[in-house]
Amino acid sequence: MKRPAVLLAVALLVLSFAFISYRIIWLKYPILPAAPEKVWQLSMDAHVKGGEKETTVMIGVPYTHRGQMVAEERIRSGTLNFNLLREGLNQIGIWSGILSSEGETIGYSSTIQVRPQRSFKTKPPILGPYPPNVGKEEQALSKRLAKKWDSLPLADRLRRIAATCKGFWGTPPPDAQDLQAWQGFQEKHGQREALLALLRAADLPARVVEGLELAESTTHATLTWIEIWTGQEWESLHPEKGEIYQKPAPLLSLTTDGMPAIRVIHGE
Repeated sequence: MKRPAVLLAVALLVLSFAFISYRIIWLKYPILPAAPEKVWQLSMDAHVKGGEKETTVMIGVPYTHRGQMVAEERIRSGTLNFNLLREGLNQIGIWSGILSSEGETIGYSSTIQVRPQRSFKTKPPILGPYPPNVGKEEQALSKRLAKKWDSLPLADRLRRIAATCKGFWGTPPPDAQDLQAWQGFQEKHGQREALLALLRAADLPARVVEGLELAESTTHATLTWIEIWTGQEWESLHPEKGEIYQKPAPLLSLTTDGMPAIRVIHGE
């Protein structure tokens, strides 16, 4: 009579060990208790209208990775087909099908567990090219403006560049002609594109991220920020305000590398 109880106890022990090993090895959870975590409820709903052609709706959705666990996912697709697709650092929910004249309501919800990340050795990203719309002369201008920061650590370079959004270039200031040209650059390409060019000129790998700001009991549209590699980690910069988010940044990434968080083909 005792043997089945012993076997059950051993089986439960093995199962518990396997679950703990999965959390530590695969999900990179710490062995010892870490900083307090937060749990967020994410819910997205949309009413989509189409036409004679097949309608496709693509929405960036979160996924489990280091520092973030996604659970209790619920998909509402109605008469549409639903698939999940991974594209690099992005996970895309895809709803597709022929819609009736009344349209269809689709939705996604999940529970997201976020915990502050510990320091891990991470392979540095490759420094990418300048934004495609930035010409050779504009690249040279960005290089001239960023040259005085070459001797600074990467994190300090980022802070100098963030300060330029508020008109602070440090001492000595750049040449007046270059400053005038830079103002024209910003008016032509926008603040975000100009920042990306200046970050590239300062040898700072950067990527555009679209997602949500994590805040208590609020509902808002997506926002866009820039993530910059400063040697040990990614830091987040608000491109319009020139403000660097405090760590851990209260942000939930949905898509990166300039991919829009929401795309609709043959529909609205």
